[in-house]
Amino acid sequence: MSVIIFIKNPALGKVKTRLAATIGDEAALAVYHKLSRRAREVALQSLYQGELNAVEARDRARFHKGRLKSAELVAFADELVDGVRSHQAEIDALLDARSANWRLSRMAATDRAVLRIAAFELLHTDTPGPVVVDEAIELARRYGSQESPTFVAGILGAILDGRGGRSRPAAG
Repeated sequence: MSVIIFIKNPALGKVKTRLAATIGDEAALAVYHKLSRRAREVALQSLYQGELNAVEARDRARFHKGRLKSAELVAFADELVDGVRSHQAEIDALLDARSANWRLSRMAATDRAVLRIAAFELLHTDTPGPVVVDEAIELARRYGSQESPTFVAGILGAILDGRGGRSRPAAG
C-alpha cells in the first residue's frame, strides 16, 4: 500500500524516505508524524522561552540539537522558529483579526506560540490546513490549559474559513 505524505518539507522528507526503506510506508508514516510533532514541540518551547527571555541564536541551536538528535528535525524546528520570527508582524495581525474579543497580548504565552507556529505553517508552507490545525490542537492540549485546544481550534478555524479552507492564498 502506498502512503501519501502531506508535509512537504525537504528535511523531513529525508527522514520519511529512510524510515520507509527500513520499516515500510505505513509504519514510517506513523513514526514520521511523531517526529514532526516533536520538532513542533521544540519550536514551541523555543518561542515560549524567547518570549520570556532574550535567547541568543547559539543557545537556541544548542537547545534544538539537544532535544532533537536528527539534523533534519533540527532543521524543521529552526524553520518554524525562524519563520515565525521573520513573519511575526503579519502573523500577529492575522491572529488579532481572527480572535474575537481577545487581544494577542492577553492570550496565554503557550497559546500564542502554538497559534503563531500554526499561522506560519498555514501562510508559508504547503502543509494542508487540517493537518496544521490538528497538530496545533495537540500541542495546545499538551502544553496549554484545559480550554486551550478549543480556543486554538476556534481561531485557526476562523483563519481557514477566511481563506476558503486553503492553506495558502490562491494565486492571481
